[in-house]
Amino acid sequence: NYSKSNVFRELMFIYDFIQKTLVLRITKFIDELDENCIIDITKFRNLTTLEIHRVPVKQIKGLQSLRIQLQELVVEKCLTSVKELIIHCAGDKCSGFIWNNLKRLDLSYNQLDRVESSFEFTPYIQHLNLSHNKIVHISALVWLPNLKVLNLSFNQLTTIPKLNNESMRRLQVLTLNDNCIEDVSGVVRLEALLELDISGNCLLDHALLLPLCTLTCLRYLNLFGNPLAFHPKHRIATCRYLSKNAASVQFYLDGEILSRSENALTGNYENYYPLFG
Repeated sequence: NYSKSNVFRELMFIYDFIQKTLVLRITKFIDELDENCIIDITKFRNLTTLEIHRVPVKQIKGLQSLRIQLQELVVEKCLTSVKELIIHCAGDKCSGFIWNNLKRLDLSYNQLDRVESSFEFTPYIQHLNLSHNKIVHISALVWLPNLKVLNLSFNQLTTIPKLNNESMRRLQVLTLNDNCIEDVSGVVRLEALLELDISGNCLLDHALLLPLCTLTCLRYLNLFGNPLAFHPKHRIATCRYLSKNAASVQFYLDGEILSRSENALTGNYENYYPLFG
């Protein structure tokens, strides 16, 4: 009866706007938020990107119906358990379902000290950011065969985490700065790796860099802040452990391109490759 009124047309505009929205960001700007306040995103039926900042995920409803289409999910400063988000779909409290299209997942700046097997339900993730958490050990990455970019910086890792065999052939960027890593043996067989940042860790001796000779595609290496980086001949010592392929490209070591004399030193330890299988 009111289809010709201005109010009806405005409501239809709002409805269409919500229906066609692709990106939604939910942020808490005030210090206090009623714990009984429920944020229902069910009407945003075409979302491909969802960001949640400082809003407890248990107050978000409607995530379950979006899991089959979301391509990017960002949840910062409001998460204590990955299971709560991935398996239970926040406030929906459902059972586990596969996230069919989720390619990018950012769970940085949370209070995560462990990552359960929740990643079993997100096998298509290509970009994963778990930086600025409290993770000491993580084994759940074996559920992610499609990883290309992994960021675990600013955690409490002591070793390089184990990856899925498929992702070991696909990973291109690995960021592990500001952890407590003491060796880099875990990078062996990362045959597609282009960038490796292990600055701000606990690498003491250049001999520990021997596994780097297996990284034939590596183009960028950052060792700043490790004890070995303060050695007066740090760059020379490091170059001896790089693949000989580093001499044929613009290779950046600690932010600077290798000089001609440094290029000549690369590849000296390639004969050790059989040691790593």
